[in-house]
Amino acid sequence: MLLGIPSRIVTGYLGGEYNNASSSQNTNSENTQQGGHLSIYQYDAHAWSEIWLEDIGRQRVDPTAAVDPQRVESGWSTELLSQQSALSSDLFGLYKFRKTAWLNTIRLQFDALDYQWTRWVLGYSNEQQYDLLKRLFGGNIQWKATAIVVATLIAIMTIFTLFYRFDINAFKRKKLPLWLNLYQQALAQLAKKGTKKTTDMSPSDFAQVVAQQHPEIATQFREFSTTFEILMFKNLNSKQQVMYLTRLKQQFNRLKPN
Repeated sequence: MLLGIPSRIVTGYLGGEYNNASSSQNTNSENTQQGGHLSIYQYDAHAWSEIWLEDIGRQRVDPTAAVDPQRVESGWSTELLSQQSALSSDLFGLYKFRKTAWLNTIRLQFDALDYQWTRWVLGYSNEQQYDLLKRLFGGNIQWKATAIVVATLIAIMTIFTLFYRFDINAFKRKKLPLWLNLYQQALAQLAKKGTKKTTDMSPSDFAQVVAQQHPEIATQFREFSTTFEILMFKNLNSKQQVMYLTRLKQQFNRLKPN
């Protein structure tokens, strides 16, 4: 307004880079006809002036063409490019790779992948989701989607039910100490004969029950139970543990035929 002419500053972008590599990655025929995309970088930012002329309206006044013609003609400036190279560590976003054909091809491919990621992942809108479902399932998307959700929930519930009903004790037995495994085998054989150990019984208490119901193995089972208690509840060193475990095996082998 120093000269009495209404003016304003306008900011935007000037230039950009056309990338045709993304056209081969599009599966949609409409996007293929468009052929690639235009990449706009931060160093494409530009500002210019607009003035208001009576009976004409707003007119752009941009001295860039006089100061740096390359900026207008090709969309990028040698000076801006050198500044960008010095300040940026972006390997695949620098224009300096345009001079080497195979490096420039790789750079454009990476830029095309970034474009597809932005378009199909970051920018995956509700309309695109609806269009995808419509192509997959046709009409009546609402009830079909509801049926898929219900079927998925039923399948998940069925899997969890089968998992909890599956007997995993066989897997747990593999991790049990040998003395506990032998003792459980003895309990299982006695349970088949009608003598079951309850959870409130200690091994010594159960040995007394076995002595009453099966006096023929009373002494053998009492000795077996005593050795089991030592292995189960006492703090033994490695040598003692091996000694008592050997004894328990011998007692179990003598008890097993009975």
